[in-house]
Order: sequence, then C-alpha cells, then structure tokens
Amino acid sequence: MLAKQLKALNLIAEDGNTYALYSGQNPADLLALDGAGVATVRRVTQRTPLQNGVTDRGFRLEPRKMTLALYINQPDELSADLMRDKLAYIFGPTISPLKLLATRLDNTQRQIDCYVDGTLDFPQSERLGASQKIIVPLYAPDPTWYDPTRVSSTTSLSSMPVTTANYSTTGLTADDWPVFYITGPVTNLVITHAPVGDAIDFTGVTIPNGETWVVDLRPGYKTVYRNSDNASRLYAVTTSSVRYFGTLRMLNQKLAASYSVAYNRFALTGSGTSGASSFVVKYYKRYLSL
Repeated sequence: MLAKQLKALNLIAEDGNTYALYSGQNPADLLALDGAGVATVRRVTQRTPLQNGVTDRGFRLEPRKMTLALYINQPDELSADLMRDKLAYIFGPTISPLKLLATRLDNTQRQIDCYVDGTLDFPQSERLGASQKIIVPLYAPDPTWYDPTRVSSTTSLSSMPVTTANYSTTGLTADDWPVFYITGPVTNLVITHAPVGDAIDFTGVTIPNGETWVVDLRPGYKTVYRNSDNASRLYAVTTSSVRYFGTLRMLNQKLAASYSVAYNRFALTGSGTSGASSFVVKYYKRYLSL
C-alpha cells in the first residue's frame, strides 16, 4: 500500500455503493495507480499545398488509460476467493461509468469517471497462498480529473442587465463545460461569457413565467430543453449563436490569463423579468492530473 501517495482511494460503483481500495482488504488494497498524470496530448495540425512543415492548430487530450494495481491478502484461500468474486462484481462490464475518487494528502478530492477496458484476470501464477496482485485496466473517455463537489451559483434576473459573480480559475488546469438553468419570465435573453465574448442568444423569444430552460454545453449533449418535460427548446437559440455551443466553456487558469483575467463571468441582458427570474450556472472544477 502506498501510504504516502494518497490519503484514500474509493470507487463508487455502478450499483451506487462505495468501496474502499486503500486499506481494510475489502475487497483489496491499493498498490499503485499508474496513468493518473497528464493525459496524452495530441497536436492538431493542418497542411496546405506546397507548405513546408505544418500549421499548428492547437491540441486535444486523448482518452486516458490507467492501470490500477490492487493486492489481496486474506487469512485463507476461501476468503481470497470471496474477494476475487467481489472484484469481479465491481469491475465487471458496466453501462454507467465507475467513479474513482482519490483523497490527496492535502485533503482535497479529485474524481474521474472510467470504465474497465481490457482483461481483468486473477492469474494463478500470481497467487501465493491467500495473497495475490491484481491489475485493473481502466479507460476514461474524459481524461480530466474533477472536484466531485459541483459548483452551483444563482444570479437573480429581477433587474436587468446583470453580471454574475466572478468564478475563480485559481489552481484549475483544465476547462469544463457548464450547464445553465434559466427560470422565466425573461424575454430576449443573451448570455455572454464576459472574458471571451461567446454568447448564447435567445433574442425574439420569451421564457414563460415559472418555466426553467436548461442550456447544456457538455460534449455529447449541446442542447437546450425545458426542464419539466425535456422538451427541446434548441430552436429558440439564434442561428448566429449556435456556433458558441462548441466554444463557450469555463476557462482554466492558464487560458483565463491569456485574456488578462483570473475568473469566468457571465453578463446577461434581457427584459420582462420578475422576482422569480433567475440564472443558475453549474460546473466542475477540473484538473489535468491527480
């Protein structure tokens, strides 16, 4: 067990139960977690006819591959078999991701969503009595770690225009894609990411009193819907602002600094609001590595 590496490592399984993988041998103890640093960086390049070399267009992070080394050390072989059965249950094929939750030495927590991708074997050649080392191959489609406590901030729209609080970027090394919850009434709403200028525009549309519309900017979603029944409201976004669904995000510290700020903030304009009108932004603080 690497007692000086982490304070704790837990796994929130598909069944909703949390299993300690650090100490206690139920089902196993942590030996090592490899692949938890910065994920593979791939440069995006472009080449034109007759061009020497390439033009660099930025980067993308590849999905993360990790190996989780665990150790079974039970008082007898029968108990070891029970632990192997438990590990097979926990790390068997899943539809929903496993949530690997690490508590660092400074007591901060970082989590990553992952799946088993490969062979989880219990090789007899690695067994010594009731002891055995086991390697769990893990794959994280989103390679970034995040603070599991989601940031949620509400801004009243009773008086327009209005600007939200500053959401600090200090210490954040990766971007996140926010989700907005807009409660009406409000007409001609425009949400502008103040540091960059990206905007989601509902000009010409009224969000009725008592309705909440959700703007979900996460990859794989990129949509607008009515919260009460999931009815699509994507049609309400102006054509010229749809493109910002692919760029509007919570900037990390380094990227925010390139705009000479240390925060994310949203400016909102509109009309026809009341005391019931509000704007909620939810996002995770994200990190490149554990």
